[in-house]
Amino acid sequence: MRVLSQAVVAKAKTQLESQKKQELYKRDIKLWAWDKLHIHIWSKQQEIAEALVEHKKVAVKSCHGSGKSYFASIVVAWWVDTRYGTEAVVVSTAPTYEQVNKILWRYIRQHWGKNELMGNVTQTDEWKDAKGEVVAWGRKPADTNTQGFQGIHSSGGVLAVIDEACGVNETLFTGVEAITTGSHDRILAIANPDIPNSEFGRIFLKNDPSWHKITISAFDTPNFTGEYMPEIAKAGLVSVEWVEDKKRSWGEDSPRYKSKILGEFTTEGGKNLFTMETLSRGHNHEITPSTETRPVLGCDIARFGDDYTVVYIYHDGRVRLLDKWNKTNTVETARKIRDLAWEHGATEVRIDGVGLGGPVVDMVAHQSDNRYETIGMVGNAASPDLDKWVNARAYWYDTMREKMYNHQIDISIEDDKLEDELGDLEYFFSKRGGVQIESKDEIIKRTGKSPDFADAACYACADIPDPTAPESKLQPGEEYSLGLEDFMMEMEMTISPL
Repeated sequence: MRVLSQAVVAKAKTQLESQKKQELYKRDIKLWAWDKLHIHIWSKQQEIAEALVEHKKVAVKSCHGSGKSYFASIVVAWWVDTRYGTEAVVVSTAPTYEQVNKILWRYIRQHWGKNELMGNVTQTDEWKDAKGEVVAWGRKPADTNTQGFQGIHSSGGVLAVIDEACGVNETLFTGVEAITTGSHDRILAIANPDIPNSEFGRIFLKNDPSWHKITISAFDTPNFTGEYMPEIAKAGLVSVEWVEDKKRSWGEDSPRYKSKILGEFTTEGGKNLFTMETLSRGHNHEITPSTETRPVLGCDIARFGDDYTVVYIYHDGRVRLLDKWNKTNTVETARKIRDLAWEHGATEVRIDGVGLGGPVVDMVAHQSDNRYETIGMVGNAASPDLDKWVNARAYWYDTMREKMYNHQIDISIEDDKLEDELGDLEYFFSKRGGVQIESKDEIIKRTGKSPDFADAACYACADIPDPTAPESKLQPGEEYSLGLEDFMMEMEMTISPL
């Protein structure tokens, strides 16, 4: 009879304990995250993970600042690590490739880089095992591509993560469901509830029984509940101060408060020109500018010491913050704008022509060396149609809103300042029925903030009327006659709803 040595027995015992722990990790993401990533999982995150163990499809609508995408990245790492060797795979998607690459997969790369997780995670959003086989990747198929995820199947289990799910259309949801038909497969769809008229909105508003649904309110997060979280982690979650500030500025009955704070879908209402749906369409759409065209710059000049001079670049619908600065005199400001225009090959530089902007317009024009045209933007000038827009400012903003709603403008997912300022803009109708936007002074009085970023972006995006057209010469209150043919052409225009 063979007698096993103590060393062999100890090794076998260790292997058995390791196997048991690996099986436990599959069901307990909190234990796994602490042991492998040194990250503490709080209660709502634990609820999501447990739901993924028990349910095939899990949808999570969340308030702003709950760390939803960060937690989704933990789920991806957990799935890969605990199912390694079983041929399990992960595929993730989002409305744009920028969101795939710069949000979820940026976090995944951080987890892999800081911890001893297997394989290699690339800058192109692939996680490969030691043999070079891809076990997880991020994709953004075309919205109309029903075959975008075809061929992804695994006996070990497919995890599909749909990040920023409000902006993902029904076709891609269908594609994801087509690759998760196995008993071990799972789907996690997670988003802020910004667009009720979306497939993600339908899941909640129609109470689709095939999905397990979870809601995260700001008041569910550790900064409000008092639940234990490391201080460094709590600092990244929605704060009590931020919620109180938005409660004062938005009001508890506003759609923005219900969505961003309570995590609830709501029917749009109120006086905001840029609704949550419009803004979501802006950052959920991706535009690649043509190499055959040149961009335009929009500049808002700082009015006071703490305000910023802001410059945006607009290129074929793609709008990005180019630079910002404050506490700089007009001569230096003009030089910086000129340098940016030369560096980026701008055809036009559009500058707020009122107040401090007036001298800057002249200086930037003088320094152009005929490389660009300088345009002074005067918001209280006449609009192309005084029955529709009270002044040029209303025309610029309303056409910017319309283009964004129709996926003709792409704003950055990281530009929270622009989204916040556009969301603050209120409109009303004049006695004549035309749209009128609050003036900058009115916005400052109401919110305590100057809309420098919104105005600069608006100037960059603005449709500037033909200077030879009769309406371009009008002053507020003046009228001109419209021919029958022109009138019929205007009647055929389609305008998105306010």
